[in-house]
Amino acid sequence: MGGVTKSIIGIVVGILLAGGVLFASMAVRAMNYGGALDIQPVELPAPPAIDTASAVQNLGEAIRFRTITRHAGDPLTEEDAQPWLDLHAWMEATYPRTHATLSKELVAGYTLLYTWPGSDRSLAPIVLMAHQDVVPINMGTIDDWERPPFSGAVANGYIYGRGTLDDKGSMIAIMEGVEALVRDGFQPKRTIILSFGHDEEVSGSGAQEVVKLFKRRGIQPEMVLDEGFFVLEDSPFTGDPM
Repeated sequence: MGGVTKSIIGIVVGILLAGGVLFASMAVRAMNYGGALDIQPVELPAPPAIDTASAVQNLGEAIRFRTITRHAGDPLTEEDAQPWLDLHAWMEATYPRTHATLSKELVAGYTLLYTWPGSDRSLAPIVLMAHQDVVPINMGTIDDWERPPFSGAVANGYIYGRGTLDDKGSMIAIMEGVEALVRDGFQPKRTIILSFGHDEEVSGSGAQEVVKLFKRRGIQPEMVLDEGFFVLEDSPFTGDPM
């Protein structure tokens, strides 16, 4: 036992030493981070008017579609896929200008891919991402909800339901913005692609197929924006984008 204990202590000490070196490196980088940035002002057009009450109602309605993914790698059966089909039909009815202006493709069966051609085709596109699916409700927790998890109820200043934050909130925000821009006659200079995966919570096969499609078409986006935090370049900790 003494030998095992010494080995464990040795491993722990090694980890602590490695951590100390890493921390010291991070501290040095952090202290030396900074410097003047050449920031040029950009004139932006006035943002389109958004009907907040309508947007809230639309998010609530989107939440009511039970697009629940449960197991990685399991293809959706015809019965399981119905909520996605219903959601797609609802989106077409709710955002008619977007669907009349952007081209729409289905990838991997149920992942939505919209393309809004820019006026300058020499520019690489930007990709705005979100996902349609949500996780199941944990067993035994249904009574912990103040409102039913697929109600889309609006109360106490909140919208209740699966997908409000992860990630139908992002998808509906993007659609509301695009619909308003199209309504106001906006024409993007750079092509804008919307990619809404159908199975992000379990495997992300839809997003993987979109990447393969981009490669086949030679599409190299200028920027991809998905759920998550900001990207820092260069990180004071690693010297690379983080």
